[in-house]
Amino acid sequence: MFPISSDAPLYHRPWGTGGLIAANIAAFIWTGGGFGSRAETWALQFGQGLHPLQWVTHNFVHFGLDHLIGNMFFLWCFGLVVEGKIGWRRFLTLYVGIGVLAGFLLQLATVVGSTTAEGAGGASLCIYALIAIALVWAPLNEINFVVFLFYYPIWFDLPIYLVALFYIGIDLLLAWLGGFSISSAVLHVIGATLGFAAGLYMLKRDLVDCENWDLLSVLAGRHGRPSYEPYRHRTEAQRGRILGPGHRPETERTSPPPVIRIAGERQEARPRLRTVSIDGVREAIAKGRFEQAFEDYEELQRVGPAAKLPEPDLWKLAIGLCKSRRWEKALSMLREYVVRFPDSTNATAARMQLASVLLASGDGEEAARLLESIDADRLPEKWKRAYAGMRRRARRRSKKESRRRAVSRREGESGAAS
Repeated sequence: MFPISSDAPLYHRPWGTGGLIAANIAAFIWTGGGFGSRAETWALQFGQGLHPLQWVTHNFVHFGLDHLIGNMFFLWCFGLVVEGKIGWRRFLTLYVGIGVLAGFLLQLATVVGSTTAEGAGGASLCIYALIAIALVWAPLNEINFVVFLFYYPIWFDLPIYLVALFYIGIDLLLAWLGGFSISSAVLHVIGATLGFAAGLYMLKRDLVDCENWDLLSVLAGRHGRPSYEPYRHRTEAQRGRILGPGHRPETERTSPPPVIRIAGERQEARPRLRTVSIDGVREAIAKGRFEQAFEDYEELQRVGPAAKLPEPDLWKLAIGLCKSRRWEKALSMLREYVVRFPDSTNATAARMQLASVLLASGDGEEAARLLESIDADRLPEKWKRAYAGMRRRARRRSKKESRRRAVSRREGESGAAS
């Protein structure tokens, strides 16, 4: 059973994960497949003192091709999830840091104590750390697996929390049955423990944005609710469509304030108002000041709804807001882009991105409708798996939302009847 990919949203390209896989393959070749003298030097030696270099190198030593291949599949899949949220710099720091800390603790334990094990090596300790981190950051995202039955591939998906509980649970049981003496199972449990602690620490310190889909949010029942604050939409009708029919305006004002006034009167009423123009918005986009560009564009829309950004600038603004994780603002720009430019070269990418943001904000039904409008056969090959994963998530969430509405409707009818 091999993990292939995940439907977790990726905000960073997996340069670090790919680099680690390349480093592991290079180390495998350098050490003669894990059976040469170099492998003994690089592996973590027990009971022979502290060797800081081995705290790093033991994570890259593999003993046999099957050992390497199995670990690399898991490294790729769970590396995508973790690195996709924090970027390659912090990902590599986290990965190597956990490996070094575990190497130090293990060698220290065998110096002050005793063990029958001679040493250890492999990426699995760090991989179990990644599995535990993924459990904390994205428990409901899914892993796509393939298993070969009589050479016939069978594909299926499992949520990360089930994958983590299965693998970590088995190793915890094996470690317990072995009296927690040093073994592969114990090393895996150590990695999972360190990873869980690191993932929880980064989450609590706001060092990672899980969009309220983390383990704590799921357990508290608040997952799927956007963590961003609602902003002013262009019209109350649009506000009602996005925020729901029960939403009340911030004030009783039903139309934008008049803007054609004498300069002095306008400055008294709105002293912070700046002079904005489409050219100014485009300049802010070009300089990467996406939030300023968004606010100025909103101001222009209130003054004169006919003021519209050209396609390239609107696309840059939408993607810039996504990269800045300003999801509600990005949602507005992506909606406008999809409506105004349905046949542009970026239209499909915009629909995919909009569906991803909708899923993150808990709107499975609209995401499902949007994804249904995409011709999957015409997607680039590299997008098809992501599309399939998003579509499965959207359908499941849409069904859950329909069931909740049905339950609420029945409860309302029974309450009215009584």
